[in-house]
Amino acid sequence: MKKLSHADRVPGMQGFTANIPQALKPADLSGGAASSAAIAGFIATAAMSMLVLAGYAVAVSLGSAEPGASLLQRWMWGLAHNSLTQATQTLLPIALGIHFLAGIAWAMVYAAFAQHRLHGPGGRRGMLFSLVPWGLSVVLFLPLVGGGLFGFAFDAGPLPIFGNLMAHLIYGALLGQMYGPWGERLLSGKTTAANPEEASLVPREERAIAIGISAGLVAGGLLGWLASIFDVVAFSLGAASLLGTVGGSLIGAFVASYVGLSQKD
Repeated sequence: MKKLSHADRVPGMQGFTANIPQALKPADLSGGAASSAAIAGFIATAAMSMLVLAGYAVAVSLGSAEPGASLLQRWMWGLAHNSLTQATQTLLPIALGIHFLAGIAWAMVYAAFAQHRLHGPGGRRGMLFSLVPWGLSVVLFLPLVGGGLFGFAFDAGPLPIFGNLMAHLIYGALLGQMYGPWGERLLSGKTTAANPEEASLVPREERAIAIGISAGLVAGGLLGWLASIFDVVAFSLGAASLLGTVGGSLIGAFVASYVGLSQKD
């Protein structure tokens, strides 16, 4: 029996997709591809967040607004003390949630529209794709949050541009590597399934992992935020929330992987 595509199953979609030029048609994300993209996006966003947090810590440590401070020190001070960092600290759980959701959403865009159109190794494809969200970030996002075009209103010189670029390149490199054969081997521990029954379990397990990651992200970030507020941990608010988000998501993925497999039993 012929397997129906998503367009065939949804009324009216077949005629709609038939009118889309072949070059603009998205890739088929059925059969677990969407879950794989979500997982890859989460891992890439987590790594990007760690880099941003490390950069913020360096800027706080070395930045200075004293009269005798060097130009680089003043730039670092502006990078660590601005309207965006203040708003992020005030609404940290919400900011982290939006950050990870955006990273996962961009991973879906990469899987549907970019991955099969770019050439070269996965890491290079992802890095080329990351120039799109980077460009939108410095041209649209930073002005919306009071940073001005390219973040120049933060009085941090070129640091917002290059720091943002480095973070997005790390995101793209990991996204490109994880959404592909390397990520499949990492998740499954093998290159191919032993039999059709085992292969059918992969999409189910990936969906469960994606759900576990999402639930753990919210719960872990909230717990880290509360632990920092009530002085349960010695970390700063940002570090506690980020560690809680990453840790909760990893625990959620671990638990969900077993739940996804046990559904077969």
